Amino acid sequence: MRRSQLKLAAVVGLVVLVLSGFTPAKRSGGGGDGGDGGGCGKDGGSSNSSSGTDGGSSSTSVGGGTGGGSRSRPTTNITECIGQSGNAATVRITAPSGFSRSYTLKVTFLNATGDVVTSGQQQVSLEGSETKSVKVPARDTTMLDQVTECRLDPVR
Repeated sequence: MRRSQLKLAAVVGLVVLVLSGFTPAKRSGGGGDGGDGGGCGKDGGSSNSSSGTDGGSSSTSVGGGTGGGSRSRPTTNITECIGQSGNAATVRITAPSGFSRSYTLKVTFLNATGDVVTSGQQQVSLEGSETKSVKVPARDTTMLDQVTECRLDPVR
């Protein structure tokens, strides 16, 4: 009798988890913080597009990590990739509520075949819930005419 009650409890628990949409946390190779960065085409558009019109954006909100409790991450999106600015991507970043700290924004500049042309990074300090637009300059500006897409690495 006790065994059948345990089986029933296990089945009920499993059904509740499945119906609630529960999914186990996935770990990357380094057991890290999870989440992808965002990206956009040279003139805007989504991270899966290498063309678009001015003003497009791709947004990423990276949630808490794995192990040692959750850590809040900022919301980020690339609003411009080597557009009017000429040698930098523009990233909009919003700090999580109640968290004031510095973040490193790293952008990879890619060509039409997905090869890396150059990269760049910029530090930004934010107070809780503050939003800023930050220019992330390309390190090497000699081949920027080949850039068709920008990708934002996960923000640390």
